[in-house]
Amino acid sequence: MAYLLPLHPSLLMKTYRDILADYMPEKAIPIALHWLENSNVQLRITKSRSSKLGDYRPPVLKKYHRISVNHDLNQFHFLITLVHEYAHLKNWEQHQRNVKPHGPEWQKAFREYMQPFLQMDIFPSEAFRKPPISFIKVVFPQPEGPSIVTNSPFRMERFTSSRTFLSPKK
Repeated sequence: MAYLLPLHPSLLMKTYRDILADYMPEKAIPIALHWLENSNVQLRITKSRSSKLGDYRPPVLKKYHRISVNHDLNQFHFLITLVHEYAHLKNWEQHQRNVKPHGPEWQKAFREYMQPFLQMDIFPSEAFRKPPISFIKVVFPQPEGPSIVTNSPFRMERFTSSRTFLSPKK
């Protein structure tokens, strides 16, 4: 009579590299792993959220930074979202609450952290093609500021908070 011994739990667990390989391009994993291992950060891969693709929380109530990224993004969106949130983390470490979340300091950090991935030729060339001229054009002058004209299936809505959202055309 043969007895099967249970496998050791460590043999059943995925490594961080294995987990990231399910969500992002293979070439990008070493850099992302380096960031995660050398920052006091918890990365959560979350259920789909319609309001956001990812999120960053500073170490205010907890002793570590928290980054979350939606699980249902394609590998390129996942990577860009992770870089976006990591730029928030580095911006917080440098400036804390003294700068705007997407201000010039964050933009500089985002460019800096995206650069290695752009140089490694990870993204498909179609990702950086310009849309056709007729797709979006900004019309000046308008008394209430610039307006956007588009022939896409979405219309741009302008809000007083100066944030722009996409919503289906009616």
